[in-house]
Amino acid sequence: MQSSSVSFSRLNVQWPNYLMALLLGAVTGLLIPQLSDWLAPVGIIFIKIIKMLVIPMIFFSVANGILQLSKMGSMKRIAIKTLLAFLGSMVMTCLITLILLQLFNSDWGYYSVLPDHFITEAQLPGLSDLADYIIPQNPIAAMMHGEVMATVFFASLLAIAIYSSGEKGQPLANFFEGAALIVNQMIRLVMKLAPIGIFALSAHSIGNTNLTLISELTQLVGITWLITAFIILLGYSLTLKCLKLSPAPFFKKMIAPQIMAFTTSSSTATLPVNMAVVETGLGVGRTISRFVMPLGSVINMNGLALNLTLTSVFAAQIFNLHLSLSDYLLIIAISTLSAISAAGIPGAFIVSLTVLFESLGIPLMALAIIAVVDQLLEMSGTTLNVSTDSLTAVIVAKWEDDLNEETYNG
Repeated sequence: MQSSSVSFSRLNVQWPNYLMALLLGAVTGLLIPQLSDWLAPVGIIFIKIIKMLVIPMIFFSVANGILQLSKMGSMKRIAIKTLLAFLGSMVMTCLITLILLQLFNSDWGYYSVLPDHFITEAQLPGLSDLADYIIPQNPIAAMMHGEVMATVFFASLLAIAIYSSGEKGQPLANFFEGAALIVNQMIRLVMKLAPIGIFALSAHSIGNTNLTLISELTQLVGITWLITAFIILLGYSLTLKCLKLSPAPFFKKMIAPQIMAFTTSSSTATLPVNMAVVETGLGVGRTISRFVMPLGSVINMNGLALNLTLTSVFAAQIFNLHLSLSDYLLIIAISTLSAISAAGIPGAFIVSLTVLFESLGIPLMALAIIAVVDQLLEMSGTTLNVSTDSLTAVIVAKWEDDLNEETYNG
């Protein structure tokens, strides 16, 4: 319970700082526009520092994650099933989010989510285009140019090669583990400057922006929460019914972890409560629970994938950018990969948005607009993460015949 209170107090410190920075920046931009021009370089420096750390974060996190997974030996079968479930759920979350956005299209105060040319002109990228995008000719050059997919591919291949080298590759494996920790610490330090960066960015941009954005941000949060509820209530119900399980016991027993996740916005802080519910309430075997739940609290980022998908479309409409079919495919791919790569990183949402916005050509000034609702999006996102962790544990236990259905239905 101590870790829970620490996480909660830290979030309570950061959230008012972000809000105050945005409001002060907006007031400064409106009342002293000359000063906002002087502050612009400060915001640019903050963005550049985040961009500087994005590729190292992805490279070391992906490589270290694969190497850690490779140590599991007899747990590999369960690990593969778990990872496929997490990955599949994140991809489906992105797809469902994009589809559901169409239902809210007429109610939103900005441009159409799908431009007119979406149906008639957009074409799926060819296999050769995808290969060029994913497989780098020069991995170092790809990382220098910030190519995310190529970096993930090379990091994965390198991690597999290190693992295949056995004892001789162990020094490199230790290096990647240490490097991942160091990059995480660097991001923690940089995110302490986030209020200053947000203040400078908002002073330069929000002060000269249409005030109707406030109502649109309210709609953004409301729609995010509605889509989250839809996925949990309907999507999870269908999944459980496919497993021949009743959804009612799952939702009833998940109330406590969901409330804690919503209030703390921390999957890690919610882990003890969630694990207890999964084992004693949902009947998942301890072996599976003790593997799936801690892993899920770190790498399962369904909520982040949803938030990245939705906010990227939101930001595109704010700047009147038309998204093609290839853009939507890119949103799904990068949202999923960024969610996995940024797992457990403080400020993961802002860092991942930087990657996604750059890939789509969305001005990074949009970060200052979205930062004020970051915590509100995190609340629903963490609730979705925690719920998916428990659902995945139930799914894997059912597949492995390690689910006590009497306890589940009790």
